[in-house]
Amino acid sequence: MYGTPSTASCICLACAWRPATPHEPDPPSRRDPRRRDLADIFELQDEITEAVTIAVAPAIADAELRRAMRKPPGSLNAWAAHQRGLWHLGKYSVEDNGLAEKLFPQAVDLDPAFAGGYRGLAYAQIQAAVGGFHTGGLPKAQSSAKALARRAIPLDGADAEARTFLGEVLLYRGDREGALAEVERALAMTPNLAGAHGWRGAALIFSGLSKEGRGRPDEH
Repeated sequence: MYGTPSTASCICLACAWRPATPHEPDPPSRRDPRRRDLADIFELQDEITEAVTIAVAPAIADAELRRAMRKPPGSLNAWAAHQRGLWHLGKYSVEDNGLAEKLFPQAVDLDPAFAGGYRGLAYAQIQAAVGGFHTGGLPKAQSSAKALARRAIPLDGADAEARTFLGEVLLYRGDREGALAEVERALAMTPNLAGAHGWRGAALIFSGLSKEGRGRPDEH
């Protein structure tokens, strides 16, 4: 989906754009919204790319998790260790969270420049503290998770989830302005990131802007 447009996307664009002819003037009320002026063709390509990405991203993420779980533990690379950590994290149990807290540092050891390892460990630490999985305490977990999220962000400037998580931790610690700024940055990168919309709403509500924080049911 990156770089030169694929044949399929070009076909989609060609089908979506067709100039009107003198023999068939369409009244505005009956005009097909898929038909665009040639000047809009690149905007349409971006819309198609975004729509396809939103549709396939969950399936790709699930496939990656399953592939990582099939690998022998001794043959994991940083990405596979991260994916396996996410799988255990999603189980939300003391044992699985403990395994996740071992796998994410393994991902960092295998590739210190991989942002996902830091972000995953930050998630695991907060989940452990909130779920009462160990006795480290929430303030300590928040402080560590904040540092880990800040470590992840420079490693991958396009990691909207790391920005969102940092916003979440900042909100926990009472920094509503900082939290809102981070989730706004995340949404600028990934406008359809549900978690970022949720934490943006929370930051607005806790800032006294409850109407803006609730938004409209169909807004996103």
